[in-house]
Amino acid sequence: MQSAARLWAKTLGTSLILLAGATGCPSTVLAEYQASKAEVLGAPAELGSNWKPEVRVRLSPDLAEAVVESVLEEGLSTKRAITVSGPLGMSARVEPSVDVEELSLGAAKSCERCVNARASLDGKVGYDVAGYRGSVPLHGRLAVDVALGLARSGDEWSASATIEDVQSLEIDVPHAGKVALAGELEQWARRGLREAPAIPLGSFGGGGLPIRAARVAWNGDAVELEGATDVVGATPVSPGGAVPAGWAVSLDTQTLLALARRAAFEQGALSHDVAVDPRGLQIQDGGTFTLDLRLWRLTGAGWWRDYTVRGTLAIDGGKLVVRSTDVTETGKSRGAGLADPLALLVEGRILESIADAFDRAVPLRAGRVAGITPRAAAISVDGSRVTLEGTAER
Repeated sequence: MQSAARLWAKTLGTSLILLAGATGCPSTVLAEYQASKAEVLGAPAELGSNWKPEVRVRLSPDLAEAVVESVLEEGLSTKRAITVSGPLGMSARVEPSVDVEELSLGAAKSCERCVNARASLDGKVGYDVAGYRGSVPLHGRLAVDVALGLARSGDEWSASATIEDVQSLEIDVPHAGKVALAGELEQWARRGLREAPAIPLGSFGGGGLPIRAARVAWNGDAVELEGATDVVGATPVSPGGAVPAGWAVSLDTQTLLALARRAAFEQGALSHDVAVDPRGLQIQDGGTFTLDLRLWRLTGAGWWRDYTVRGTLAIDGGKLVVRSTDVTETGKSRGAGLADPLALLVEGRILESIADAFDRAVPLRAGRVAGITPRAAAISVDGSRVTLEGTAER
C-alpha cells in the first residue's frame, strides 16, 4: 500500500508537470517542486536481511578496552562495607578497592556479540576488626565475556555493554587478623560482576540521522556499529581501514545529500515563500565542498534559480562545522526574482544538517564510560566516503 501511494504521488507530480508545461500554466514551478518533495519525503525501499550499512562507526582497540575496563570496574566497585565472619564470633568490616590491570581482549567462544576479556586485579582491602583498623593487599585474575547490545526508541538507538558470563575468578588476599577474607571477597566480586548494570555507550541516530536498522559487533578487539537510514537516496558506505586510535564515523556523500534534501523539504517555504532544494554535493579531500542548490519561489507565477555554493568542512572546538564561503548563479527560469541563497541556507539550517548527521553518530557522546569525552579531530575523504575522525579524552 505504501509503495502504491508513493507511485501515485510521483505519477501525479509528473502529470502536473507535463500538463502545466503544455499549457504554459504558472503552476509549473509548484508542480515540479511538489513532485520532488513527494519523492524525497517518500519511504525508502525495504531492507533485506543482509542490508548494507549507510553509516559506519568504529571504536579503536584502545577505546574498546576503555569500555570493557569501565564495565569491569563497575562490577568490582564497592557500594558499602562488607561484613566477613571469622572464628569465635569474630568478624571484620572490609572495604575492597580494586583496579583492573593488564587487560587483554580476544574472541569469545560461545557468544557472537561478545568479546572475551582477561585481566589481573590489583588493589587493597581496608578492614576493621574489633576496632583495630588496617589494610592488606589484594591480587587476582579474571576472565569474562562482555556483550554489546542495542535498544531502539523510534529512529534512535542506544548502545550498551554488559558482562555476559564470568568464566573464572581468583582473589588472593591475606587474613585480616584471624579473619580469612579471600573466599568471601571472591564471592563478593563474582556477585558484583554478574549483577553489574549495563554501561551505556551513548545514543546513535535520531533527529537529523534517522536510523531504521542497526547492529553492533566486535571486530577482533575493536567495536563496529552499523546503521541503515530511513531516507530516500541514501547510499551504502564502503568499509574504511582500521582505526589506530579514538573513533571514526563514515557516511557516503550521497547519504549526506539525501539527509540535507529531506531536511529542506520538511521545512518547505522559508522567507518570501522561497524553498531550498540541495541537488548535488561533492566533498573533496581537505574538506572543501561544492553544493548544487535550487531556490523555488512557490507563490504567484513561481520561479527557480540554480546556484553552486562552495564551502568547507572544518573542526572547531572539537566539533564539525560546515560553512559556506561563496556562491555562483548557474541558471534561472523566466521571470525569476532575486534571492539570497546563502541567507536561505542559514535560515534553513541546511549545512547544519550535514554536521548534525555526523554528530548523531559520534560514539560515547551521551555515555558514561571512564569519564571519556569524544572530540572531533579531522575530516578525511576517500572517493565518496567521508569520515569524521576523533579522539576520546579523559
